[in-house]
Amino acid sequence: MTIPPTTDTPASADRLEVLTAPDERVIAILVEAFRREPHNAWVFREDDRRDAAIADYLRIYLGAIAESGALFYLTPGAEACAVIGRSVEADHHFSWLTLSRLIPAVVRACSWRRVHRMWAMEQALSQGHVGLRHLAHGVFVGAAKEKGRSGIQIINQTLERHPNIAIETADPRVAALLLRKGFVENARVEPRFGGPAIHFLTHQVSVH
Repeated sequence: MTIPPTTDTPASADRLEVLTAPDERVIAILVEAFRREPHNAWVFREDDRRDAAIADYLRIYLGAIAESGALFYLTPGAEACAVIGRSVEADHHFSWLTLSRLIPAVVRACSWRRVHRMWAMEQALSQGHVGLRHLAHGVFVGAAKEKGRSGIQIINQTLERHPNIAIETADPRVAALLLRKGFVENARVEPRFGGPAIHFLTHQVSVH
């Protein structure tokens, strides 16, 4: 079972701010963090239209999963964020109306030359998520700066709220960090067309 998160308010210096919909701080953190995440760097365009196109895609996608119950966590000072979906299943099934807005945004964010990479990544995600679809989903976890404790802080505090969770990453350093925090690697999938291997990990706590 998935333990529902505790409610929290923007308060003390060591607690997270909890949002039920993304704001521009979340978007800005993820646009920057995507530069360092291997499969996002592989999928998305790299020209001067990159940031605006990814931001538009994120507004649509994150807005859609917010309607399905996703939560958005921010560290004090908005240095890092975590996007936690209600379930893996909920984060990958959308209405035709949502898809009519999302697909053009994806094409702009990738560029026509890289759309096939997004398709390959989605195939890899579907393969790696087998058996994990009931779990809360760490959709994105990112920090505005590469170095600092905010990324570790948000992982620790997210686990307090969601001890049963599935997360994927193409960054071996992040995978190693999650393993040290009690995660188990369930699968590792390499997308077609030379994409970086994606690690699929879960953290589960037995409830007696």
